[in-house]
Amino acid sequence: MPLRRRDFLTVATLAAALPELGGYRRATGAEIVDGDWETIRAQFRLDPTYVNMAGLLLTSHPEPVHNAIREYRIALDESPALYAMENRWDLERRARRAAARFIGARYQEVALTDSTTMGLSQIYNGIRVRSDQELLTTEEDYYATQQALRYTSRRTGASLRIVPMPSAEASAVSTERIVDRLIAEVRPETRVLGLTWVHSKTGLKLPVRQIAEELAVINRRRDETDRVLLVLDGVHGFGVEDFQVSDLGCDFFAAGAHKWLFGPRGTGIIWGRPERTAEVDITIPTFTPDGTWGGHMTPGGFKPFEHQWALPAAFRFQENIGRDAIAARIHELNRQMREGLSTIPQVRLHTPMKPDLASGITCFDIEGMRPEQVVEALLERNFVTSETPYKPSSARVTPGLFNTPEEVDRTLAAIDAIAKRA
Repeated sequence: MPLRRRDFLTVATLAAALPELGGYRRATGAEIVDGDWETIRAQFRLDPTYVNMAGLLLTSHPEPVHNAIREYRIALDESPALYAMENRWDLERRARRAAARFIGARYQEVALTDSTTMGLSQIYNGIRVRSDQELLTTEEDYYATQQALRYTSRRTGASLRIVPMPSAEASAVSTERIVDRLIAEVRPETRVLGLTWVHSKTGLKLPVRQIAEELAVINRRRDETDRVLLVLDGVHGFGVEDFQVSDLGCDFFAAGAHKWLFGPRGTGIIWGRPERTAEVDITIPTFTPDGTWGGHMTPGGFKPFEHQWALPAAFRFQENIGRDAIAARIHELNRQMREGLSTIPQVRLHTPMKPDLASGITCFDIEGMRPEQVVEALLERNFVTSETPYKPSSARVTPGLFNTPEEVDRTLAAIDAIAKRA
C-alpha cells in the first residue's frame, strides 16, 4: 500500500528496524554455526543456477537493503517533491551517521558519494599541492587513482611518479619488504601517497598501518604544507575487514558501498582525518546545509535518493551478523580457495598465502590459457568469475559472505578440470 505523509515516521525509521525484518540473530565468533550462514545466505536473491564468485564487482542486495530501497521509492513515487523536501536532510544525516558509526568516526568527518572513483576524484582534485611537489602511487593501483592523480598533476604542475610494487607472489613477500619498498620511494618533494588497501589485480592486502607509521616518522620532520598525505582506496576492505578507520593511519579514505558492504548501488563514502581536511578543497557544490567538512564534500544535485537513504540498512546488516564473524568467514573461504589452487599443478597463484597480506580476492592463471578463456570456461560450467582489468591480466575469484565452503570446493574442482584440459 502506498505510504501517506502521515506514515513518514514509519519510513524514516525503517533502517533502524530492518534487522528485525531479516530473520537472523546477532551472532559473533564461535556463536556462528552453519544454520546462521544458511539464513544469512537466504537474504540474497541470487540465481541458484550460478555459483557467484564475482561479488567484488557489484552487489546483490540482501533483503533488508532491498526492502529499504523499495519503501523509500514508494514514498518518493507517491509525492516526490513533498517527501524529499520534508525528509531529505534528516535521512541523509542518518546515512552519514550510520557510516561514521561503522568506521569509528564522527559524522562530521564523513561525506556521501556515489562510488570509489568519485570519492577518490573529489579528494585528489581538491588536494592542495604545489608545483614543486610530487604525487606518488604504484603501477598496481587502480585506474581511478592513477588517472585522478594525472588530472591533479596537470592542474597543479606537480609531478606524478608511478612506481612498481613488490611482487605479491614472490616467496620473499612480507610486510617488512612492502613497507620498506614504499617508504624508500618517498622523496623530500613527495606530498601525496595514493595507495589501495586490497589490490584487485593480485589480491594483496597492504599493511597500511605500518606504512602510515613510517610516514608519521617522516612527517614529524616536515612543515605542515610539506607533509605526506596518505590517501587510501579502501573499497575491497570495506565490508570485509573488521576495522576502525583511525587505526589504519591514513589521512583520507574512499570506498564504494555497492560491493562487499552489500549497500545500495551507486553509493559510497569519503572520510577525512579532521587534522587534514583543510588540505582538500571542495570541487563539487553541495546542497547539504550542515556546514561540516563531510557535508561540504557530499556532492549536491538530484540522485537516486532512495538508494542513499537506504545505506543504514547495509551497515546494520553487517553489524547484526557481527563484523568479526564476517571477516573470519571471508578470510576462511579465501584461505580454502588459495590452498586448493596451490595444489593444482597448472595453476599459478598470484595472491599471497600469508593471511595478513590477503583478504577477499584470490587471483590466478592457468598455464596455456588466457584469463578471459578461464573465465569463459568457468561460466560455461555456471561459475561466475572475472578477469582483472590490468595488463597483464589474470583470472579472479572472490568468495564472499553469500558463498559456502561447498561452493569453493566445486569451484576448485571446475578449475582443476579446466586446467587438465588446457
